[in-house]
Amino acid sequence: ITCRDWSSDVCSSDLVDGWFDEPQTVQHDIEEVVTYTLRIPHLTLASDAASEAINDGMAQLQSALESYADDEVYKTALDAQAMAFVDGDYTISMADGKLTLTYTLSVRYGVDGAAEVTEKIYTFDAATGEPLAE
Repeated sequence: ITCRDWSSDVCSSDLVDGWFDEPQTVQHDIEEVVTYTLRIPHLTLASDAASEAINDGMAQLQSALESYADDEVYKTALDAQAMAFVDGDYTISMADGKLTLTYTLSVRYGVDGAAEVTEKIYTFDAATGEPLAE
């Protein structure tokens, strides 16, 4: 007996604490000046609508991060005459019906430069996928 639904790649028994993550990694070089590697979550929750809402938000996050690397980081690297390295990663937790995603972005100019690290926390209603006020 299988629990697989042929219309889905994820079985309800795959959902760990109410969610399942199949992250995607986006890597890109901008004219050999900026190199970025971003891990972006792709979540499956108990509700297809909640999964779609959160993944739409993550697609917007990816777009914003790519624009930041393409514009701000690229210009700063050119001004500094140094290569830039941008790395993004995240952690996820679920408690009390809330899914919390903490995204960490690290930007480093030059091989030996110190990393500038920023962190942003996103909280979603796990049943609906709607963002919650921070």
